[in-house]
Amino acid sequence: SLRICDEIERRFPVLGKTISFNAVKDMTMIHDAGEIKKRDLVISRSDYQEVVKPWKEEERAAFMAMTEDWIENEGDREQVRSIYDRYALYRRDDPEALMAHLIDKIQAVRFGLRHVYNLGHSNDPLVQEHGAYSLGVLLKFAPPLLANLPEDAREELMVFMREEVEGYRTAGYPQ
Repeated sequence: SLRICDEIERRFPVLGKTISFNAVKDMTMIHDAGEIKKRDLVISRSDYQEVVKPWKEEERAAFMAMTEDWIENEGDREQVRSIYDRYALYRRDDPEALMAHLIDKIQAVRFGLRHVYNLGHSNDPLVQEHGAYSLGVLLKFAPPLLANLPEDAREELMVFMREEVEGYRTAGYPQ
């Protein structure tokens, strides 16, 4: 996720000035800490919709317990928890939280394309299904993020998103 943040800041200067990528980086790193004890919930699970709410509640509880154990200073602990909650309880008018979610999803798809599918084209129906679902998840965060950006930053984000979608297409999904 940090590499994607750096890539966007480097390649898209207006977007990099419009969004606080330091805040985005904090959120992308901190939200993963709850997954250390609970594990990441893979969005392609067939029962995702049924398990997501209790899973995320358990993940948050694990995160709160970890911060209680690991961070002695109460002010520091509250700051870290605030960053976690900003990500977990994102608002549709918070561009940094929306960008953090978008980057988290992009990072997961890039990892899958590179390490699971070896950057190859696949006609496998399961790959097609996962790809379509992954694009749908991106579309959950991209429209409200675009709505919160000025025109020039919006244009840069659209270029970035087109490139991401093209990367998915070259791997075989969606057709």
